[in-house]
Amino acid sequence: MTLLAVEAGGLLPASVRPTESQGDGMAITKAAILTMVNDRLNRSETNIDAEVIEAVDKLGRAGNFLPASTSIETTANDYDYAEPTRLREFHVLTIIGTAGPLQRISYGDWLRNYGGGVSTGEPQEYAHWKGQVYLWPIPDAAYTITVDYWEFHADSADNITFADKYRSALEHYVIMAKARNLQLYDDARIYAGYYDEAVRQLLKEVPVEPSFTKYHDI
Repeated sequence: MTLLAVEAGGLLPASVRPTESQGDGMAITKAAILTMVNDRLNRSETNIDAEVIEAVDKLGRAGNFLPASTSIETTANDYDYAEPTRLREFHVLTIIGTAGPLQRISYGDWLRNYGGGVSTGEPQEYAHWKGQVYLWPIPDAAYTITVDYWEFHADSADNITFADKYRSALEHYVIMAKARNLQLYDDARIYAGYYDEAVRQLLKEVPVEPSFTKYHDI
């Protein structure tokens, strides 16, 4: 007897039902996704590297799903520092022991500050422009600035860093991508819909940062 899953527009075989996160906190692995792909598509595939890399990139660009942290070590009279690797959005920059986070300003505001006369001291503000973080006032000494941010996923199929709650979205995308590459277009369409719905649900749980134009406003 074939199990059926209810979907909008009728009944679908269980092989095309949505996957569900197990919620067990276990790491998401390529091997586990491959098992799901073969189960859902009734295949015996052995290689899904390209599809997994595509999936982690797509999901990483869909929302602030990958929190990360690093630090900036300032030196006196140096005002610009490289942005974190694979930066998607900044969350907060703080100097340990200060009253609050650095205020984000536009690069245009930073230029106006700089043009109004050089000021040095403990940084209170920062701007972001073309891969660089600009601090104001210009540091007068060595400070450690903790940078909390969201990042894009690395181009890796073997080291998936998404938390378990993103498992279903990743599985749906990889199944869709493999089905598409195998010209199983009906399956691809179904799992594309599952992926889109999974992302919509995930986006309800993440904070929305203030929006800036590309390279931020001048």
